[in-house]
Amino acid sequence: MPLVMGDWKLFIDKLQLTLNLNGMNNRGRFVCAIDRIPSLGRPLIGEGYWNDISQQIYFTVAAESDAPNSFVNYIFRGYQIEGVQTSDPAGDRLWTLTGIYDVSGINLDLDDVLNLAGWDKFPRRQTFGWYAQITEII
Repeated sequence: MPLVMGDWKLFIDKLQLTLNLNGMNNRGRFVCAIDRIPSLGRPLIGEGYWNDISQQIYFTVAAESDAPNSFVNYIFRGYQIEGVQTSDPAGDRLWTLTGIYDVSGINLDLDDVLNLAGWDKFPRRQTFGWYAQITEII
């Protein structure tokens, strides 16, 4: 099953955001963006790869922070769950991506990365869960 391009509803850490996937080439490379995370105040832009055989997705997005030459990076890995038919009689399908992500920083100390990622205290783990959904109109 190919990866559906468009605006996905992304769920991470009590937030619902928009994950836009588009421009996939024949090698599975695509561009992506996540709308503004409140703690960053700006969108995250990046690129990713889709493996159609394994239904595996990998993408990274980053945003520049207010400090000079510093960035916050989100690294996502996951899998697509085959779409289920919605209650719509037209046969639309609800697709789900789910997996794990990590947050890191370039030229930032750990406290700054945690604050920009939206955490007010040090988390007990470094890897977090995420999922995204989109309805494919058939």
